[in-house]
Amino acid sequence: MELKLTPRFLQNGQRFFGPGVAELLERIDRCESIRTATMEMKIAYSKAWTMLRSCEAALGYPLIQRKVGGAGGGGSTLTPEGRSLLERYRRWEADCKAYAKEHLTEIFPEAAE
Repeated sequence: MELKLTPRFLQNGQRFFGPGVAELLERIDRCESIRTATMEMKIAYSKAWTMLRSCEAALGYPLIQRKVGGAGGGGSTLTPEGRSLLERYRRWEADCKAYAKEHLTEIFPEAAE
């Protein structure tokens, strides 16, 4: 038996933040580009924007800040709130997984087999 736990945030029954948005934010942070992040994740640029807008609307604050292109090129970086959310989510996710793993065989003894 294998455990798969994917903590997500919901608002009015609709998911708005979870592993997919967290991965997108991590890639944007590393690449400083939404387009590059979406290409790496193999998702549509429009889908990434839908994910980000939905999350920002639910949270009430921006997750990324955009730098307009031009001679020096554009880009995107995480806002301080976006970085904090990502760090706190990853910490919470790790805690949830550690707790679940620790208690899995206690609650489901057949998982030990």
